[in-house]
Formats: sequence, structure tokens, C-alpha cells
Amino acid sequence: MDLRTGGKFTRKNEDLTGKEIAMCVALPGRVVKVNGTKATVDFSGNTMEAQAGLVKIKPGDSVLVHAGCILQVLTEQDRSALEELLKEIEEL
Repeated sequence: MDLRTGGKFTRKNEDLTGKEIAMCVALPGRVVKVNGTKATVDFSGNTMEAQAGLVKIKPGDSVLVHAGCILQVLTEQDRSALEELLKEIEEL
């Protein structure tokens, strides 16, 4: 998974077409700062700007981001569980 490309997994789909396909997933990150309806979010050292108008957030919150939008605030337990699942997927 490449966090710099918005969290796309690229896998070869040998069962159907043999072509590479990309799958976009929502990723957990941590809010670094908020500026109006935008926020800087840290993904394991990689930062990006995301739209924050859908949910109420503050610096330090763990959030779920998809397609440049913060979808929800995560509990630390949910964030840890998601990170573990993403690590497992990377190893497949």
C-alpha cells in the first residue's frame, strides 16, 4: 500500500483477467492541525490535507480518511485494529 497515492493497493488479479487492478480503501490517520474545513492528517509520517467538513474533529483525533475526506473519528482501539488489518493485507 502506498500512502502517498491515497492508500491504493495494487494487486494482480490472475483469477479473472490477469491485469493489475487498484483498490481504494479508507485509511486511519491522526489529525495534526485543523484550518476551517480542512485538516492536515498524518499517516505514519506521511501528511496530506483532507476535507474535514463532514465530522467535528480536533488535533490529535484518530480519523478515517477516504478519497480526501475525513469520514469519521475513530477510537484508539478501532484505529489499532484497522492498522493491524492493513498490515495483514499488505503481506498477502
